[in-house]
Amino acid sequence: MERITPEQLHAIGEICRVFSRRLERGGRPGVIVTELIETFPEPSFVQNNILAELKHSLRKASESENPKLIYEEILTVLCAWGDTMEEDEVFESLRAIAAKATSER
Repeated sequence: MERITPEQLHAIGEICRVFSRRLERGGRPGVIVTELIETFPEPSFVQNNILAELKHSLRKASESENPKLIYEEILTVLCAWGDTMEEDEVFESLRAIAAKATSER
């Protein structure tokens, strides 16, 4: 497993901060979170898969009956990335969240 670079940790932190502020204000992640995801610095193959799954999870959450709870789950996983969760755990957790969001339509 590759190490997460300081620049990538900074990008993850910035995505988490913006995402968290949007949720605290009662909003949805929106375009700004998607744009931050797109600017993730030099992602590895696994990180590209995580970022794709993150976008997929956000899209599925927006289509669910109760998106706020799912957004909060996504935020928890995202903010644990590189801290308490390894990349494979992050990917699998996001996949599970997307599946859950799909079933809650």
